[in-house]
Amino acid sequence: MFEYFGCCFIIFYPLYCYCLRMICEKAGHEPGCVIWVPIIQYIPLLRIAGLPLWMIVLFVVPGVNVAADSLLWIHVCKARGKGALTMIAAILLPFIGIPYLAYSDSASGGPFVVQRRTE
Repeated sequence: MFEYFGCCFIIFYPLYCYCLRMICEKAGHEPGCVIWVPIIQYIPLLRIAGLPLWMIVLFVVPGVNVAADSLLWIHVCKARGKGALTMIAAILLPFIGIPYLAYSDSASGGPFVVQRRTE
């Protein structure tokens, strides 16, 4: 059992971190090396989402971390210009939603996309 978990961790964690790095870069932020460190990797994402950095504490509290993670991905999807379907995928199916956020280029539209004003 633990051998399987370790193998999956070694394979998928670098891919996950790379996807987070691409999301940060496409949102206009340079994540630096912290994107590869567990828990601390959420700091650049919190900046993109416009959420306070103290929310990082909520990611280590059992039960509360689910709500904090959902809130984070909703705001990250809005910052990337994605719609409600992408938000749902990032929260409920992160193995699909997070790579989609990382590799997609333009805004997909939808009812929850933040419209930016150009003045």
